[in-house]
Amino acid sequence: MPAPVVAAVAFSGGLDSTVLLHAAAAALGAARVRAIHVHHGLQPAADAWPAHCARVAAALGVAFESHRLAPPTMPAASVEAWARDRRYETCCAAALRLGAGVLLTAHHADDQVETLLMRIARGTGIDGLEGIRALQQREGVTLLRPLLGLPRDTLRAYAQRHALDWIEDPSNLDPSHLRNAFRHQALPAIDAVAPHFRANLLQFAARLDDARAAVHALAQIDLARARIDTRAEGAAGVAPIDADLLAMLPAPRRAVALRCWIGELGLRPPTQARLRVIEAQLLLSAGPYACVAHDGMLLRRHRRALHATRAPARTLPGPPATDPPSARAPDRDASVIWRGEASLQLPGFDGRLHFDEAADGVSAQWLLGRSLALRRPWPGARLRPHPKARQRTLKNLWQEQGVPAWERPGLPLLQHGERILFAAGIGMDRSSEWPSQGPCVRLRWQPGRV
Repeated sequence: MPAPVVAAVAFSGGLDSTVLLHAAAAALGAARVRAIHVHHGLQPAADAWPAHCARVAAALGVAFESHRLAPPTMPAASVEAWARDRRYETCCAAALRLGAGVLLTAHHADDQVETLLMRIARGTGIDGLEGIRALQQREGVTLLRPLLGLPRDTLRAYAQRHALDWIEDPSNLDPSHLRNAFRHQALPAIDAVAPHFRANLLQFAARLDDARAAVHALAQIDLARARIDTRAEGAAGVAPIDADLLAMLPAPRRAVALRCWIGELGLRPPTQARLRVIEAQLLLSAGPYACVAHDGMLLRRHRRALHATRAPARTLPGPPATDPPSARAPDRDASVIWRGEASLQLPGFDGRLHFDEAADGVSAQWLLGRSLALRRPWPGARLRPHPKARQRTLKNLWQEQGVPAWERPGLPLLQHGERILFAAGIGMDRSSEWPSQGPCVRLRWQPGRV
């Protein structure tokens, strides 16, 4: 029976990954390691590298596979980020397919120093000075960087001692790349006048980890105080945030809390300039409504609450929601039939309709098996929210309930005949015409998470 795969190694064929593959095969056993090579197709010299990597892996007794990427379709300035993201994506997918518990990458201490200097040069804040993590989760795989505490000279000495053969990537000598400029020009000059600079920079980054943890802990306290209703979860399961409470914080705390909220949403960290725009529009402006786009999401303020939304999918037939109100006829083609389920997924809507036992509501016997029209809101639609109240427009009732205007077109209505029985975000119609004999049920809408 073959030995189970323990680890996959991202194997470029360069010095660092060659040392890593050799050490992993020695420590874990060659049969339990897989080498994964990614050919980005960005330079002609790389065409010979898969064959070289296959020979090295075969000499170590390690199974090998190579993946060729399709050419990128973005500006040249984005190619490096594209190559990095696709490399991780490809290696992680291969590791999952092979059953490997971890993916090993060959980042080392000098990579860490160069990364920190690059981020400083680009004007990063405290979060950007975190550097490369030794342990990380990505694409469902555990990333492990066992060489992160070792300098490049140590890896070179190991390779020479074991007579390893590796590739020298010519692009690593191109000084137009910031990393190469630091590696071959800036750092040697710094080393000459400050021999302990690299070690001190790494220690400084480690101390910043403690400071960052303290700052983020305070931000979590601020966000916990500002959460409006933890039961009203929105995007990524994150409850709305009280914009007024965040606005009252001192400026540095306010900025960190806003960054943490954006992080909870699973979005990319904003630049400092972008954060200032988000802060000004969502927290500091005087108007009751605001909206800022960021990383594919809409960050919104409705009255005092911060929300994050995506445009709702519109899968029901009928005219698009961009038509004027007079042109949007209610859709009468979809229907719902309740057969006693605790809840139903409504076609075309993001959420579930629940049927709760209740002392007051609509007769369960009357509702069982009955076809109800599933509708979207339309101008002038009305509902009686209380038995003794008059009928009112849904728009007015939604405003009263604080339902944001952008959510309303995506909320379902259930109609029987010419009367609305239920409107999500408001509740059931309480007119006396609805049967209420025997056991009753009350309808309740649970929004989905975007």
